[in-house]
Amino acid sequence: MRAMYNTVSDADNFLPGVVNSGSTNPVKVTANQGDKFYKIVPKGNNINSPSPYYLSEAEYQWIKANPSQLEQKLGLPLSSVNAEYDVFTITSKANNNVLFQSTVAPTKQFANATPNVVYNTTGGRTQSLIINNGKTNLWEKSTAPIETLTPNSLPQIGN
Repeated sequence: MRAMYNTVSDADNFLPGVVNSGSTNPVKVTANQGDKFYKIVPKGNNINSPSPYYLSEAEYQWIKANPSQLEQKLGLPLSSVNAEYDVFTITSKANNNVLFQSTVAPTKQFANATPNVVYNTTGGRTQSLIINNGKTNLWEKSTAPIETLTPNSLPQIGN
């Protein structure tokens, strides 16, 4: 995974967080030309950042079928929770394009307003980690959302 970062410094800065976002160690997998992965972001955002977190087609279909579980199963921090989400795609432009997959870890976060109140997520879905997603010779990011998801539920904050 380290070799996929542009610099050793980038690997040292970002790799621990990427690995720790999963409850399992990342496993190397490959994508073929035309394979699509999905990025769910708060409505109005885009996927121009180097964030490596994506979903496979199967995981995306599960989220679409269970939108009320989006924040919980994807382990979203409160800062990423929104009433609506835009969905973008990233498409492999090459065969044997390397990415990694792991199970999303549960999270625990203290809410800002009341330090004794905790926001928890269960995690549990599979995340696809596309570390080199900024390499335009390997990946093509969509410039417009393909759809909007509305979870129709609020995150549960409590003890």
